[in-house]
Amino acid sequence: MRVVAPLTYEKFTLLPRLTLRHYENKQTGETGIGNTELFGLIIPKKLDWGYGLAGAAVNSSGKWFYGLLLTQSWQSVDPNNLPAGTPVMAT
Repeated sequence: MRVVAPLTYEKFTLLPRLTLRHYENKQTGETGIGNTELFGLIIPKKLDWGYGLAGAAVNSSGKWFYGLLLTQSWQSVDPNNLPAGTPVMAT
C-alpha cells in the first residue's frame, strides 16, 4: 500500500509518500509487514520549472539505510489547451 499526500506551502511543495509492504509465505501461511518506507520530496516553487533533472546520495553504513533524492519530472503540455497560433515542439 502506498499513500501520497501533497502539501502545498507558499515557497515549496512537500510530497510525503508512505509505503507499507505486506508479505505472505504461501507454504506456511505466515504473513507480516516489512520494508516500510517514508519518503519526502521537497519541491521549491522557484525550481518547479518542469524539466527532468535528478540526483541522489545514499548512506548504507550501520543499521540504517537512508538517502537524499533530488528530482524534477518532465511536464507534459496538451496541445489542445494551448492558445491558437502557439507553436508546439515535437518530442
